[in-house]
Order: sequence, then structure tokens, then C-alpha cells
Amino acid sequence: MGFFKKLFGGSKDASENNPEETRQLRVNSTIVDLTLPLETFFNKDELKPRVADRCQKVDIEIVGESFYKANVLGVAKAAQGADFKIFLLPEPTNKYDKQAVSVRAGGVHVGYIKSPFNKHWFKWVNKAANEGEFLWGNAEAISKRGSNNIGIFGYIYMSRQTPEWGGLEPKKMTDAALAKIADKINNLIDSGDDQTIGQVRALSKRAVKAVTPLVCHAKWVIQNSEGQGSENWDEILNHCEGLFDNADEAVYATNPEDVDVMDNLNELAELFENM
Repeated sequence: MGFFKKLFGGSKDASENNPEETRQLRVNSTIVDLTLPLETFFNKDELKPRVADRCQKVDIEIVGESFYKANVLGVAKAAQGADFKIFLLPEPTNKYDKQAVSVRAGGVHVGYIKSPFNKHWFKWVNKAANEGEFLWGNAEAISKRGSNNIGIFGYIYMSRQTPEWGGLEPKKMTDAALAKIADKINNLIDSGDDQTIGQVRALSKRAVKAVTPLVCHAKWVIQNSEGQGSENWDEILNHCEGLFDNADEAVYATNPEDVDVMDNLNELAELFENM
């Protein structure tokens, strides 16, 4: 049995056993299934792939493929243009960066998370490991324009942090309670706390907490729409959903400009003002 077979165990896919997914590649005389291992070993602890009920796709920037040309080429040939699964492993003994995070496809090393973003992923990978899981996602091999080099482009499934949308029950609010929510939204806007990614994350949490009752009221209005202006509440609900999505993105973002929490709050404030 080859090294990767021993290291990563079986070749079954974590989400389904599909015969079409049993594509294989040969790297250094070792045959490795180009599928997500059912379980892997990481710092001597047995881990299983994280399969959360509520996930989002978080893009990663992969570098260093040129140092693993044979591996990348083998993955590209085995994939035959289709997407394939990847997973992340930290390298705390890496002599160049103690927080390096490698990207693996079918157990084969194809690159690294780009610095300085690896520092965040190093933390998230180890947090998942402490919970008995490893982080994974999908990728594709694409020939870079104007060269013979092949790049790996992909994303990782990460758990959402906001309340489950469908689990929020319709509930009527009083006008006074709605006025308080409007005040909270305006106060969040006035704070201007969106200059750093840390501020954006904190702002997102406060914003979600403030508008969650608003979501419940909007659902109630839409179900009991006699004379309630349900069209306006449909729009409010849409902006609240956008705020939830942005709050989830903020958890894993590394640049405050990538998250539009303040835009969502401004749109909600304007809707309140015009009602």
C-alpha cells in the first residue's frame, strides 16, 4: 500500500460514494484517489471532514504551485476538467513559516495558502482539529493565461455563524419596539466602526443581534399582510438577509472592504425613514 494510502486511509468520498468520483492519479509511483478522504490523521489525532448543515464557500488564494508541478499536473490530468476536492493541513514545522497551511488534493500537496492570509487559516484549521474535524472544499485546475503553468483555484466550506434564517419564527412587534430597533441601526451607522476587519466583525455581530427581532416581525407582517405594507417589509427582509450574509462573510474575511455591513445598515435605515 502506498504512502498516501496509509496516511489518509480509504478513498471513499465524504459526501457520497459515486463511481464517477473514483478518478486516480499517479505521483512518484503512488496511486492516490482524487477524492476527499473519509478520515485523515493530523497531529496523531483521527479527524473527519467537517460537513456542517449550514456552510458557506470561502475563497482561498493558493500559491507555490510551481514547486509542486508534478503533483499539480497529475491532479489536473486526473480531474479531466472537472472540479475536485481539496483539504487543508497546517505545517507548524515549516522552516519558512511556522503558520504555513498546505493545500492537498487526493492527499497530494499542490500548494499553500497565500501569506499573510495563512495566519487566519492556520487558526481556523487548528480550531477545527480541536473539534475533531478538518477543513475541505472544492477546486479546479486552470492553465494560467499566456503560460504553460497550471494554477489551483478553490474554496473551503466554512460554518455560518449567524442564526439559522428558517428557524426564526414570525412574531409581531409593537411600534415602540420597532422604533428602538431603528435607533439601534442609526447608532451602529453613527459609530463608523468599519475601518478594520476586527471592527467589521464586531459591528456585524451587533447588527445581527439588533435586526434579528426585525426579521421575525417582517415574517409576521408578510403572513398577516392586511394593511401592513407587506411590500416594504419584503424589502426590509431582503436587506436583513443581506446583512446576515455579510456578517457570515465578515467572520472569515481578511479585508474590511470585502464586507458591506454598513451598506446594509444604511439601506435599512432609509427604509425605516420612508415608512
